[in-house]
Amino acid sequence: MGTNYYLRGHRGNDSPEYHIGKRSAAGQYCFDCDVSLCINGKENVHDYKSDWYGKCPICGNGRKNTENSKGNVKNSCSFSWAMSKNDLLDKVEHNISCPNCNKVFDNPEKVIENEYGELFTLEEFYEEVNYCPIIFYHMIDQRFS
Repeated sequence: MGTNYYLRGHRGNDSPEYHIGKRSAAGQYCFDCDVSLCINGKENVHDYKSDWYGKCPICGNGRKNTENSKGNVKNSCSFSWAMSKNDLLDKVEHNISCPNCNKVFDNPEKVIENEYGELFTLEEFYEEVNYCPIIFYHMIDQRFS
């Protein structure tokens, strides 16, 4: 299941003007080797036709490692940007009040919200994105959810 992120006050608006991007499940990933276990490559982790390795194609470790093996193969996520990072920085700087009533937000440092109403500072949001080893930029300026 994915999670969409928006400029605060614009939750659910998938216009690239307000939609920052989406975090999505991206299958098994070896964090030690920095490689997806998707046989078709990380650019195809969301293609239902993709096949998957049973273990890392580089180090050979799998998710269920023996006591003596090393490895950091786990479920991963991707992040697809809907707006450029520069646009995001420009917009959060001015996003301090409700777009409907113009009242200044309580906690104005919380400039981003996800589709579930959770609020984030810019730094907290970047922590969410940085957890994703797979980043896509091909959806910038496009409407998607």
